[in-house]
Amino acid sequence: MKKKLNSTPLKPSTKPIVEMDINIDKFPLIEAQVTIIIELMSFCEGDAISIPRTSFLLTDVGSTKCKLLHVMNIALSPNKTCLTLDKAHTFVLIFSPLPKGCKLFELVIQSPEKGFKLLANFKRNKEDVYRT
Repeated sequence: MKKKLNSTPLKPSTKPIVEMDINIDKFPLIEAQVTIIIELMSFCEGDAISIPRTSFLLTDVGSTKCKLLHVMNIALSPNKTCLTLDKAHTFVLIFSPLPKGCKLFELVIQSPEKGFKLLANFKRNKEDVYRT
């Protein structure tokens, strides 16, 4: 014997209203990490490169330094990555976030044996991803 289902329509449920007493200004906003993609060519047989752990981004906001967090497809000093002659080599550097008001920054490659090297000013974009 089959049971007959109740055909009374269901009432739409109402969602409870939840009030939260949170002051968003108390919480610092965290911006995305900075990704720099570098592509370079080797024109000499046996070229090798590396990135010193001491490399950083120098910003236009109070001389803030953003720390190198991670590298991909390149060795950290003192190790070296060998380049292939006449072939582009692409690697990625990931740095800590830029300060909120930053508009320009420089990549500083700080090597104990070779001193400082600066790459030209980068103009900040919304994605914080840069190619050079």
